Amino acid sequence: MDIKYKVFISSTHDDLIEERSKVSQDLLTLDCMPCAMETFPAAPKDSWTFIKSLIDQCYYFILIVSDIYGSTDEDGISFTEKEYDYAISKQLPILSFVRSDVDSLPTTKKETDPEKRQRLEAFIKKVSERNYDRWNNAENLATSVIAALARLILAQPGTGW
Repeated sequence: MDIKYKVFISSTHDDLIEERSKVSQDLLTLDCMPCAMETFPAAPKDSWTFIKSLIDQCYYFILIVSDIYGSTDEDGISFTEKEYDYAISKQLPILSFVRSDVDSLPTTKKETDPEKRQRLEAFIKKVSERNYDRWNNAENLATSVIAALARLILAQPGTGW
């Protein structure tokens, strides 16, 4: 019987729709169930409490960073950064991917708010203090995610379901 793993995908949404979709589709080829905001049901809890409960159900955590800081909680920290910090606190195996070609992005996919730009740069610096990989398009990202996750599953298999 094959083991299946639930994998949390953390990133901003609107600027990474294509990339998130490709990664989610490719995760299925590894018998992994993507847990991503596109699949979140309506929940009676506050957003952050609900997101933490979903991360708690996952075996692996994938972080995808581009050039938008994203929606922030009341404390001014993006949900993506909060998810990453929470995954670290839970000692989940984390695979991080940071976009390398942000200069080529259209303005709609770039952070224009100066405060959020500063927070994004600090977040990328934080992510860069751990192992991470670079990516530049949806196909390259998905290939990198699947290769890294396959190696991680072999090195650190979870109990799965």
